[in-house]
Formats: sequence, structure tokens, C-alpha cells
Amino acid sequence: MKGLRLLGDVIFEYLIITLILILSICLVIPFIPVFVGVIAYLRLDINTRTLRDFWMGIKENIKILIPYSIFELTILAFSILNLYFFLTHPEKNQMISYMTKTSWKLLQKVAHKLLFIPTTTRTIEQYQRINLGFVPLYALVCNGGILLENGQENMRWYADSRELAAPAKKEIERASVLLKQDEYRSYPLKNIRDLVLFTKSNNPIKTVEQLHKSLDLSMVDVICNQAKVYVIPKKIDKGTACRRLKEKLYADCTIAAGDSVFDISMLAAADIALAPKRLCDAYDVKANGICDEEQQFFSEYILKYVLDYRTNFARI
Repeated sequence: MKGLRLLGDVIFEYLIITLILILSICLVIPFIPVFVGVIAYLRLDINTRTLRDFWMGIKENIKILIPYSIFELTILAFSILNLYFFLTHPEKNQMISYMTKTSWKLLQKVAHKLLFIPTTTRTIEQYQRINLGFVPLYALVCNGGILLENGQENMRWYADSRELAAPAKKEIERASVLLKQDEYRSYPLKNIRDLVLFTKSNNPIKTVEQLHKSLDLSMVDVICNQAKVYVIPKKIDKGTACRRLKEKLYADCTIAAGDSVFDISMLAAADIALAPKRLCDAYDVKANGICDEEQQFFSEYILKYVLDYRTNFARI
């Protein structure tokens, strides 16, 4: 009977310890302390050990286990916060721009043969997230208000842009007040380097209508791109930036390609303009090359056009 009782005690203790170990694995944080207690318990004589020895094993190592548990908790908390951030800010963890493999290969060829200058409404930080496979010698960001040279900002260019934007300062301030009060605004209002005012709206048509009614449109442009709403000084546009850079570089010929309202002024300023048919039809844009996007990717059309032009130009 004594042997059976001992066997029953051992089985009971093993079941209890196994249950505690499983729970600690599920909870993560107490796993190491429990594991230490299990090891201490198993090292004792099977005939004399009790569950009390399991807890004593943890107590004896408490000085090491407490800081380790705090460290483990910190790592777990960081992981949870990190996961929460990416779940609540999906745009930080998604590919929102891409190009075809053909476009990628063609772009490398164009960059090798011509001076390729990205021109975008993106901020410096947003632009730098783009992987082109090389760092362009020049890039125009913030709708042309900022010039990057070898990835570094040209402060003289920015100062000149601030001067160009200065006459529209009051209208930008008025737009800022209106957008802060706009019931449809769905995103924090951002004034990007005093060059671009930006937000998002749940009803962009209504938001833009209100801005059109309240602002002096001879001083600023109000542009809507899906949910995004921009208010930009008249002279901070890609067309003005194109002319400024052409003068700075003493360029003989500029080729511009664009597919949005932001690009219309640039297309008008360039010597050769490339645009999709939908933009030309919607805004009466005059272009040297018009792409039917139902037949071909616009990016591939642009790059092939430029390479063909470069080849033919070299023959002349």
C-alpha cells in the first residue's frame, strides 16, 4: 500500500508540474522561472521530493529570475506595441508603389544614358523610401519646392522656393483655418515646409468646394487626388520647377512625363511631353506622346519613348 501511495503521489506531482509548465509556456513570461523550478525539482531524490521543492527552486533563483522576467516582459510589450502600430498604420507596412520588371530594366538604361530627374509631390522622407536601384543626381520633391542633389537638400533652392511662395502666405493660413474646421477632414493637417498644405477628407468634393469659395485662387491651387486634398502656392508647381532647373543646368531639351493634375504645368513647360490619353482628354493636355493605358503600361511607354528618342537623336 505504501508503494502505491508513493506512486500516486509521484503521478499527482508530475501532473501538477506538467500543468504549471504548460500554462507558463502559454503565458510566456513565467516560463523561465517555472522551468528553473522544474529542473530543481527533478534533480532531487524521487522518494523525498515534494511540490514544496518545486517552489523552493524558484525562490532560490529569484534574484536572477526577477530581472530576467522584467526583461522578457519588456520584449513582449515592445512586440505587442509594434504589432499594434502596424495594424493601425497599414500604410507603413505596405507596398503602395511599384513598377513592372520591364519598367525597372528600362529605367536603369534610361538613367545610364540620360539625366533622369524624379519630380514628385512627395516629401523628402516619402521620396527616400522609393528604391530606384540608383541615387539620381537630382530630384525635385514637395511639388518642385525642394531640390535634392546626390540625395542632399539644396538650401539655396529651398530659400528661393520660400520667396516664390511668400505672396500666398495669407491664403495658406486661411486655408489652414478652414481645413482645421472642416467637418469632413479625416487626417491631421500638415504644412510641409511652408510649401504644401495637405490633409485627407471623407468628402473631398465638398472640402474642395468650400476652399474654392473662400480662397483667392489667383494665389493658390486647390487640388484633390482621391481622398487627398492639397493647397499649394501658385508658383510652387512642377512647371515652375522644371523651368528653374532647366535654367540652372543649361539644359537644351527636357522631356517630361506625368499622369496626374500635378503634372500638367510640367508637361506644358517641357520641350517634349508624354501623358496618358485619359489625362489629355480630361484636361485638354497637349502632348507629343500619348499613351493608351488599355494597351500598354504608361511607365513602359515613357521609358521606351525616351530610349528611342535618345537613339534617334544620337544618329543625327
